[in-house]
Amino acid sequence: MLRPLLSKLTANTAQVAVNQALSLLIFLLLARTLDKASFGLLNLALAILLVLFGILSFGMDQLLVRKTTLSGADGSWLSVVLAHYCLVGFVALLLTGVAALVGGATSAQAIVFALCAGKLAFSLSTPFKSVATAEERFGRVLAMSVVANTCRVMGLVLLWLLASITLQRACFVFVLADGAELLACLILSRRSLGAAFSRFSIGRYRSLLGESLPVVGTVVFSFALARFDWIFIGFFGTGARLAEYSFAYKVFELSLLPLYVIAPLLVPRFIRLAAGGDQRELLSLGKLEMLISGATIFVLNVVWEPAANFLSAGKYGSVNRETIFFLSLSIPFLYLNNFLWSLHFAAGRTRFILYSFAGCFAIDALLTPILYPLLGNAGAALAYLVAIALQTIAYYRRATEVPGLSWWPLLTGVFAALSGLAVSRMVVNELAGGLFGVSVFIVLLLLARRVRWMLTPAVSGF
Repeated sequence: MLRPLLSKLTANTAQVAVNQALSLLIFLLLARTLDKASFGLLNLALAILLVLFGILSFGMDQLLVRKTTLSGADGSWLSVVLAHYCLVGFVALLLTGVAALVGGATSAQAIVFALCAGKLAFSLSTPFKSVATAEERFGRVLAMSVVANTCRVMGLVLLWLLASITLQRACFVFVLADGAELLACLILSRRSLGAAFSRFSIGRYRSLLGESLPVVGTVVFSFALARFDWIFIGFFGTGARLAEYSFAYKVFELSLLPLYVIAPLLVPRFIRLAAGGDQRELLSLGKLEMLISGATIFVLNVVWEPAANFLSAGKYGSVNRETIFFLSLSIPFLYLNNFLWSLHFAAGRTRFILYSFAGCFAIDALLTPILYPLLGNAGAALAYLVAIALQTIAYYRRATEVPGLSWWPLLTGVFAALSGLAVSRMVVNELAGGLFGVSVFIVLLLLARRVRWMLTPAVSGF
């Protein structure tokens, strides 16, 4: 039963790993070569565009996954989603262009407008990836999604060899790379594209638009939450502070690679579970996620300072030690959040998901202005951690489809990771401390599982 799942996990792991490796290389090249002010400005522009395009998408990429899973890739739903992305993409381009003209075409506004042109092309490639994801054709997803990052790496490496990386040239490379990815998606999806053009229907678009309306609020709050701290620091802090925070946050996001591998597999399986499928496969995935999340907390904090200082030429390592600690503590909650969100989304609880994201964003938006002046970037990270933890509690209280679901793996994984981390920091020698901490982490995990067997020998749930 697990063999097909492992095969798909392997294929999806390949595409996620390649993409994340290229993304990391791009990020490090820019972090090392651009000054903090330019690096912060670039990240602020990308954060604004992520929120803008995410909100205007209306969450139709998620709905397309569900529609394709249930009805097959006949092009009928792809057509209306493509039409919507064309419409909102030009709206986004218009908004950023007007903002640049009204604001006097400052450097920041000009960069946002230029990058927006690239993001328009990139957004049009998203529906093709959604169809391939729904069909679990992760080899095709790899071929589609790797193009932009490959082009960015090639362009930036060429500029680096010529010692001529500037903010403006980096933006030009980003725009060309996004256009290349759209072209690749069109070529790889030419059959689906032909069917989409032949089956477009205004009625279907209205139907999908109506279905997406309950999801719009969720999309607004989820994308706002993902980059609220970036935008807040960008406007109320300094470019250097944003550069420091964005470096820590980007590495934190890259540490979630296993989550990106597992996440596309969940929604189709929860949809089948709602139709009477077997839950054992899902519980196995959930337990694997919790184990990985605890290990990620430990490794990320132990290697952070020496590794980040080395990779960033001393600019972003030591200054982010507390920030990465608070961000890493949210990792187990994000894994469980994704698991539970997939469950609720497959069950059609869009209104509940909306309320949970609205509450999560409200808490983050309330705490960040309070904690940031007190703790700096670490305060923004702490606010995010509290908001995500409370959202997880809300998701968990409504999860009834998987009876074996429990908090045990989350709590034991976090406790073991923190204990191992504390032990490693008590030892002066970094190598010896790391090895000793790993030993403590593994022993505590084994003991926790042993205690669980003794207390609940008949339970085989999550």
